[in-house]
Amino acid sequence: MKIYYQDKKLIVCRKEPGVLSEHTPDGSGMPDRIASELEMAPEQVHVVHRLDRTTGGVMVYALDAKTAAHLSEEIREGRLEKEYLALAEGTMESGEMTDQLYFDRGRNQSFVVKKRPGAKEARLSYTVVDVYPSPYPEADMVSLCRVRLETGRTHQIRVQFASRKHPLAGDRKYGAKTRTKDCVLWSVMLAFSHPSGQQMRFADDDPAVLFPMLEAAIPAKTE
Repeated sequence: MKIYYQDKKLIVCRKEPGVLSEHTPDGSGMPDRIASELEMAPEQVHVVHRLDRTTGGVMVYALDAKTAAHLSEEIREGRLEKEYLALAEGTMESGEMTDQLYFDRGRNQSFVVKKRPGAKEARLSYTVVDVYPSPYPEADMVSLCRVRLETGRTHQIRVQFASRKHPLAGDRKYGAKTRTKDCVLWSVMLAFSHPSGQQMRFADDDPAVLFPMLEAAIPAKTE
């Protein structure tokens, strides 16, 4: 397990794709793995935010209830900053997205809606890092985007990009044509205030390392 930072109050580490962010009965979830790594009881590891199973990258976990409450407040007040790298099908330009999202728990899927009870506003901004000839036969071009979340809705990046006809590569749930092992989305930056008041920032943002499937495309990128 890659650990970026650890003290008695919290741990910042990398979640690999395919691993659940939460506790699991079989002990394979991130909190359970952290507890094993730190030789502590699983209930001492508190989940304060989540990543989809297929999404990897940097996460923070609290190691006591007081710290969990502090980090949860950081999230509620919008002070915890999150950025992602996403590989989207097609050619895109930098911009912003604002939608009303409705999450259907029965289908485990979010939808962009005009007006519906239970829908919540979702906001993000993104910068197109570069556009590449696609390494996948199902798409001509792909756009590597750095995404900054302003809200944290379920599947937010995935459904908002898909609603603009730019689903994330490999995200078959939201209409992607490309076939990859996982949806190409990675948590690359996390910033928040430590309970001590210290401002903390952690980054993991080398796309060639994060997205091995891009290695063939990067040398042939458009100028």
